[in-house]
Amino acid sequence: MSTDKKMPTIYSNDPLAAIMELDAKLESCAASFEGRLSSASSTSNPSLEQLAADFKQFKDYMKLAIDLIRTQVSHVTSAVDEMENRSRRKFILFRGVRETEGENLRTILSGVIVGKLKIKEFNPDSIRFCYRLGKDKSKAGKRPILVRFQSLDVRARIWQCKKELKGAEVSVAEYLTAPRRAIFNDARKIYGVHKCWSQEGSVYLLTSDGTRHRLLSQAQLKEITQKFPPTKPGLAPGSSVSVEPNRSATVAPATAPTTRSRANKLTQH
Repeated sequence: MSTDKKMPTIYSNDPLAAIMELDAKLESCAASFEGRLSSASSTSNPSLEQLAADFKQFKDYMKLAIDLIRTQVSHVTSAVDEMENRSRRKFILFRGVRETEGENLRTILSGVIVGKLKIKEFNPDSIRFCYRLGKDKSKAGKRPILVRFQSLDVRARIWQCKKELKGAEVSVAEYLTAPRRAIFNDARKIYGVHKCWSQEGSVYLLTSDGTRHRLLSQAQLKEITQKFPPTKPGLAPGSSVSVEPNRSATVAPATAPTTRSRANKLTQH
């Protein structure tokens, strides 16, 4: 078997070409190995060392193939998540808004925004659409409300004024994608709610050395956890944990699980 060690990089800019090149090399190795096996006689059997070398090379190629696929899948997954996150830039979740029979959500939300967020100039027409998430109405009548605004400016203004909700029953949260929501929730469980927050769809963590980390994956969170072990995870407000400036305790967890099929088609709006 050839000992050619030239292999396609797993970070190739042309993943399809890299996969095809790797496939060709695997086919060549397998054909060479099978050819020697079929032509071997009882007096010319391949040595154990040669078989071991053939197996090692084949194993190396298989490992490279798996790494290549894993890397490209990770890149594609990240790209899809980024696109989905961009499609949610105009969304905000409202929590704690009491639910009533026959309610007009647009009117109710306008009252919350004007009365509690103190945005007196808010126009109800700035809401493109809104609806409650989930089907279970038994949870104290406060299913979260998903809102899409007409413009990024209106959404940004509401997010900027969330500090006005401190101590209020109502809170707001970003509508994070599922992977980012999982990272957000895990980071808060480990370090506490005041160490982790979201901003424009990105999840941030403040570690004990004062460094602000943008969390992109569970693997990154695991590395940070190993480097900065939490001393007292989940500390309540007022504890010794330093609080990120301009973070409000009224910001709710990232999102509620979306049970309506409509929420899975948001990019169509």
